[in-house]
Amino acid sequence: MSQLKISRAELGQFLIEYQGLGSKNRFKGKEGILSYFDRVGCVQYDPLNVVGRNADLTLQSRIDGYQKSMLHDLLYSERVLVDGWDKQMSIYKSVDWNKMEHVRTSMTESSIRTLKHRKSIEALDYTEHVKDKLKELGATKPGAIDIGAVVRGTWGHGKISSVVMDFLFHTGELGIYDKAGTQKVYDFIENLLSDEVLNRKSGFNNDEDFYDWYVKRRIGSQGIYWDKSGDGWLGQYISKAGIRKSAVERLAKKGEILPVEVESFKEVFYIRKEDVDLLSDFLNQVKSKSTHKKVRFLAPLDNFMWDRKLIEQVFGFNYRWEVYKPQAQREYGYYVLPVLYGDKFVARFEPEHVKGGKTLTIKNWWWEEGVKPSKTMTNAIKKAFKDFTTYLEVESITNNIDDLLK
Repeated sequence: MSQLKISRAELGQFLIEYQGLGSKNRFKGKEGILSYFDRVGCVQYDPLNVVGRNADLTLQSRIDGYQKSMLHDLLYSERVLVDGWDKQMSIYKSVDWNKMEHVRTSMTESSIRTLKHRKSIEALDYTEHVKDKLKELGATKPGAIDIGAVVRGTWGHGKISSVVMDFLFHTGELGIYDKAGTQKVYDFIENLLSDEVLNRKSGFNNDEDFYDWYVKRRIGSQGIYWDKSGDGWLGQYISKAGIRKSAVERLAKKGEILPVEVESFKEVFYIRKEDVDLLSDFLNQVKSKSTHKKVRFLAPLDNFMWDRKLIEQVFGFNYRWEVYKPQAQREYGYYVLPVLYGDKFVARFEPEHVKGGKTLTIKNWWWEEGVKPSKTMTNAIKKAFKDFTTYLEVESITNNIDDLLK
């Protein structure tokens, strides 16, 4: 096959369609959620809840009629999805559980180093005690096992039971039975996942087999991605350039990934071989693409937004997540959502925390420089807000939308 060549604009438009953010290629209902996970592998989890957590926000922008109960059911009732480490803390399909053993091993080693650094390693002396209590109590929160406290750092747990159960989650001995807000309810993984899932073979004969699978999977998490260090490569193993580049070379040699030349980029991009037909279909249809544009409100840690430097180069949209910055240092706000209209970023907004209320309040709205909102665009934004209130299960927006969009 000859070298694939696309323009910068085609790259941006394809990434939008691949991620299910365009006017076509939509996912619907629970089946759509699972189809999306089949495509991208994982969605990043973050516990912050302003207008839904990151995973919910990611899915609401793609899944027609999305409700937060859908993800909860797939995780904690049907258990076809599972919480685990991937690109940071994530959600992925439970059939991948054994394939992620390498990641759990690395996270276990990292956790031990962290506990030693915090002088909390002695907490692991209580591991067998915690497991015995869990057998006695059944699925439970760490707070139900009171065995004292540890020195708490900026990010650390305060209770010994929390340290131990978090560690056992890293090892894979425990899984998450349910979540009560941000509080995790743990149980033994064999009580949560089926024997079929737990006994499934990884298919890896050595470390290189895993690296190849993991690198290819991460490219698929985004659609087309460059072989350049960036946030899209965050996580165990593949954040290391040597491991990643060797895997890319092997995968390219075997034809598992194909190079893509993007106009005006010196970097080489790659696409999975199974996604080449999607790209070809997109390029064949691009001239007849519908002019009907939709508005998507994106999650800060959306798969599409993982590599913000790439987003800036492709779309000219400079976005930084500012939740951990002091207020005086923020350019925009605490929790700001990008607004995508068709294939362009047109605005961003800061919602107020919705917590058991009946209304949504928009604290700030910023148009992107040079954007001249048309009636068609503002109508699309109004429709998106209507869908957003349905997703949030609130009755209305306190703001006058016409005034907000002036």
